Amino acid sequence: MFAHLLPKTRSVYRLLVTITFMIVTLSFLLIGSIFYWKVLTPIEADLFAEAHKQMHYNLEMRLESKKESVISIAQGVARQKLVVDALLTNDKEKAFEAIASIGSDYAKVTQHRNTRSQVINAEGMIIARSWDKNFSGGKAPHPLVKKVFESQWAQASFGVGEAGVGIVGFAPVMHQDQVIGLVSITQGIGSVVRLIQADNIDWVMVIHKPSLVARTEGKLPKAYHEYPMLSNEVMLASKNYFTQTAVDFVQRNLLSRFDFDPKTAKSVFVVVEGRLVGIYPIIDEAGKVIGQHILSQPVALIQDKVAVAEAQMWWVGGSFLLVILATIWLLIVLVRRLLTDPISAVSKRIQEVIQLSDFSQRLPVQGDNELERMKSEFNRLLEQISVALTEANDAVTSAASANFSHYMVGKYRGELKQLQLGINTAIADLHQTHELLTHASQAKAQFLANMSHEIRTPMNAILGMAYLTLGTKLTPQQQDYVEKIHVAANNL
Repeated sequence: MFAHLLPKTRSVYRLLVTITFMIVTLSFLLIGSIFYWKVLTPIEADLFAEAHKQMHYNLEMRLESKKESVISIAQGVARQKLVVDALLTNDKEKAFEAIASIGSDYAKVTQHRNTRSQVINAEGMIIARSWDKNFSGGKAPHPLVKKVFESQWAQASFGVGEAGVGIVGFAPVMHQDQVIGLVSITQGIGSVVRLIQADNIDWVMVIHKPSLVARTEGKLPKAYHEYPMLSNEVMLASKNYFTQTAVDFVQRNLLSRFDFDPKTAKSVFVVVEGRLVGIYPIIDEAGKVIGQHILSQPVALIQDKVAVAEAQMWWVGGSFLLVILATIWLLIVLVRRLLTDPISAVSKRIQEVIQLSDFSQRLPVQGDNELERMKSEFNRLLEQISVALTEANDAVTSAASANFSHYMVGKYRGELKQLQLGINTAIADLHQTHELLTHASQAKAQFLANMSHEIRTPMNAILGMAYLTLGTKLTPQQQDYVEKIHVAANNL
């Protein structure tokens, strides 16, 4: 079917090598294509997906650690006697005194630069804020307030509160096994930003202003008044935490990708300007989307991993290919030594037999494989031809010497059988013809002998009488006649 595609050559070995090279090349291209699309491409996709997952996980773990820290601080403040006394007496000044220095105290011994606290009474009203001495009181709007009152367990969440964006934690203030109020601790996200940046990840957080206003009774909290606006509805979650480079990148490339629809809150994963970007919704305790996390890192980091994986895969594939090529080369060498070279020797010997018409030559047989059995069968053919030619030559030579007792008596098949039948039939016909000629010759000889006997007696009389007549006196004419009779009779 594909014979016309094969190269024209008289060498089976070269044809075998050429076909093998073509097959290996096509196989390499096919395997390489499959390898690229079925292995490398999925690996690249998996690495990007893993990077996307790892960025989000990194942020979640940092925030979770921050929550534990905030809970620990809130529990410590809630156990202060001054706080308990303030709540028992509903003394706002005493409550403020208990928490007024918390921000500066933690700034001295930790990396937390923005720690804020509130004291909330049993009715859920805020009676003191560490950052606002003149605060006159107000309802605590955070959803965790009710949960902590009911469970009597300290809890924390990341989100948007009255004190700004950060980690908000609430710890119950206990007196005689009764919850008499709560202490809230809010810490900013500056330390988390710095830790994320140490991992070569930029983090920017944006807030959906309408959603924030809706959850704070229609008024924007004072803490957010100085937050930069990126668009009419989108504000930056801090004026200090995020690097200007990261903010510019977000403003330049990603504003159109923000989605604040709580029904379709989903993550977005894109590559923009050589950076791997993950956009993750911020969902508050009420299940509403109020903002977005934007994490990004250089795509070169992922590409380096892809390149390493690709290099490893190609190394494995190349090694496998080298093994295959070495195996094929060994097989070709063995095929040449065990098959093509012996076949060439057989072909050469056949050419010699044909050119010299010498059927006495034999091929050396060594072993019992297919090739050696082929040599043995070829030797049998030469033996049959040689025997047949010898018998035919002896039979023809004997027949030429009038010896018709020699025939071809071997057991032959095919063309040699036809040759045997032809020669034996010819010898038989020649023998029959010879017998007929012999009988004819004998009859002729007998006829001539008889004729000679019958003619010789009267001829002797004629010769005698002519001789005697010549001794008599004859005329010249008579003399001439008698001499002619005597000569003719003598000749006869």
